[in-house]
Amino acid sequence: MVRLRIYLLTLVLVVGLIGSCTLVDDEEIVTSIEILNMTNVAFNRLLIREMGASSWRIDQSVLIFPGSHPIELSRNLYIDTRYEVQLRTFEGRTATKSNILLEQGNIVMFETKDFDDDGGNEITAINILNETGIDFTYVYIGESGSQSFLFKRAGAFSNGNHVSISGINPPLDPNKFYDIRLQEHEYSGISATKNNVELKQNGVVRFESSDLD
Repeated sequence: MVRLRIYLLTLVLVVGLIGSCTLVDDEEIVTSIEILNMTNVAFNRLLIREMGASSWRIDQSVLIFPGSHPIELSRNLYIDTRYEVQLRTFEGRTATKSNILLEQGNIVMFETKDFDDDGGNEITAINILNETGIDFTYVYIGESGSQSFLFKRAGAFSNGNHVSISGINPPLDPNKFYDIRLQEHEYSGISATKNNVELKQNGVVRFESSDLD
């Protein structure tokens, strides 16, 4: 009987010790962060690795438009470790924050200065976000003030939809302003227009109901 009591007491102590250790470990684990995208570019991948590591601990697909995005991480991170956090676009352009410490729910802010390149001197890809309430089937792009369009593309520019447009030819100039129009049908129907837009490679052009013609 004495041995049984000693055994039970020992078991209680061990369980309590394990429980307290687990609690401490949980407080040191990072399972979610928040990405604040202050650029005008949309990203579709999040990568995180320890500083100095050659492989990524986290590589997950997540659509990150300009704005704030809570992210549930695909693997746990730890608060006492320094990390490299990288965002990638559909075309492979990257923005990186290095040597940062993370805590649960931390905000990681990305700005234009965090891009790993200068974006190039030509624009061949942009993203269209339709929030007008209307479905469109064509997009037109022309220089501001011009009476003609340089580029036309058919697509499913439906309300609430994000569409990536690549292979724009002729390439657009980041130092010029453009008019961009969404058209319900190729030559008729409802349209929405953004005037005097300064474009960037992989940038997001957001259409709202106020842009309806």
